[in-house]
Amino acid sequence: EKGETYASINIGQSSLVFLDSPFDGGFSVRIRHPRNPSQSALILSGLENVSIGISGDYQRFFEQDGKKYHHILNPKTGYPAESGLSSVTVVCKNGFYADGLSTAIFVSGKEKAPEFSKNTDAFDVVFIGSDGEVSEQSCG
Repeated sequence: EKGETYASINIGQSSLVFLDSPFDGGFSVRIRHPRNPSQSALILSGLENVSIGISGDYQRFFEQDGKKYHHILNPKTGYPAESGLSSVTVVCKNGFYADGLSTAIFVSGKEKAPEFSKNTDAFDVVFIGSDGEVSEQSCG
């Protein structure tokens, strides 16, 4: 409405929206490593007209008796999800899906990601395992 043609919008700590970019090659964003915040786990570049949703166990948590309790709960158990993942980043066209998919995949686990593409548009997902391993997958 205000005539802006370019935008990078940060919605809280876990959702980003990138519209057309004034930069040759689009926007870039650094995804920090969940176990070593001073390091990047990956850098996503060429971002235009996409949304990113990120879910992880590394920002909102506490430790008690040597066990980590984070804020992403498994609805089946009522306890923090234990999927073997530390972070899930979803890149797709729809911000609503990006946010929901990152949380759902974090709870369900890496192997379930393709099942979510049956009811949504195609998306790309980056997994960071509890062991720090980074992997990517395209779904849909």
